[in-house]
Amino acid sequence: MVNVAMLAFILRKKIGTFLDGEFYRSLGKTAISSLAMGGAIFLVGHFLPWNDMSSFYLRLRFLAISITLGMATFLASAYLTRNSEMMMVIAALKRRIKAS
Repeated sequence: MVNVAMLAFILRKKIGTFLDGEFYRSLGKTAISSLAMGGAIFLVGHFLPWNDMSSFYLRLRFLAISITLGMATFLASAYLTRNSEMMMVIAALKRRIKAS
């Protein structure tokens, strides 16, 4: 943490303010998307509880469902909140599809 603080201080002296309002808005939108993802994974655990004694395939199914639903929820939430990073990814995908 000390190293990050020192580097941030040095960077700010060299280039000026670099953590502007857009950074904090994006951070808030990412936090909202992360909370939505956590909620989705919590619901999977509620309706399909983890059991250490179950078979490998049942545990694998739990993990696959949790990961897939969590990822889908995060991506959908980031898109709905118009997270700037998500919009950049979508624009890059559109350019790549158009170039193909």
